[in-house]
Amino acid sequence: MRRHRCKTTAAGVLCIIAGTAQMSVGTVLAVVSAPAAELLGPQWLMYVGIGVAVLGVISITGGVLALQRRLWGLALAGAICALVAGNIGLAIPAIVFLSLGKDVFDREASQGW
Repeated sequence: MRRHRCKTTAAGVLCIIAGTAQMSVGTVLAVVSAPAAELLGPQWLMYVGIGVAVLGVISITGGVLALQRRLWGLALAGAICALVAGNIGLAIPAIVFLSLGKDVFDREASQGW
């Protein structure tokens, strides 16, 4: 059981790191491309930045839920959002660790933790 708890902790930390990076990149992309869109016209880049920042928020939320070992589905969704935004090196281990530690979520939820 202890090893599975370590896996969910590692998955949570990986999701939080990936989400923080996504939020930073997305925010910078949205802020920098907004004035450039008025001059050059590619306004879609601003929307991509906003989307990446939103995926970062979901990744951070999933990481926090993984650390708390609550709501396995939403924790997994956070790891998948990290994968969609391009943090492959962090997201794939997080998805694997969450999948291997699913029973810890079920066990602690049934005990009322």
